[in-house]
Amino acid sequence: MNYCDLRPFDSNNGIGIGTTIFFSGCRFHCPNCFNKEAQDFNYGKEFTKNIEDKLINYAKNKHVNHISILGGEPFHQNLDILLNLVKRIKKEVNKPIYIWTGFTWTTLLQDKKKIEILKYIDVITDGRFEINKKDVRLLFKGSSNQKTINVQESLKQNRIIEYNWKGDV
Repeated sequence: MNYCDLRPFDSNNGIGIGTTIFFSGCRFHCPNCFNKEAQDFNYGKEFTKNIEDKLINYAKNKHVNHISILGGEPFHQNLDILLNLVKRIKKEVNKPIYIWTGFTWTTLLQDKKKIEILKYIDVITDGRFEINKKDVRLLFKGSSNQKTINVQESLKQNRIIEYNWKGDV
């Protein structure tokens, strides 16, 4: 499993300052993807225990208020490694975790391993980027078909509860 970027202090992927990792590899190949180079599973460097430790240490910084996981496609990675990572973040850092995925919420809920990962996620932006629905006015998503979801409330209520980025610091 590879990653292509690890940003200790990122203000582009969430409100405030986050620690962000971009994993390499995506099978969706959305036309006009903003991160096309990360579609290649061999792009970047190997995600090792050392890199995982580095991410955790970055996220512990008092100025970091969340962790963002992007890609490529996070859910096309080794799901055991991804599950271990989100568990560690919650246990050792206990800050919100945001994930961007091309999978829809409904599709994610059809896979037990993905549901297990969702139990540790706070906010997910779901859905593939669709060029004909591109809207540059949207906050932290590229097209109007994508939803930003409050994961924990959605799991509790067994329905999609949209997340509002306003006031999220």
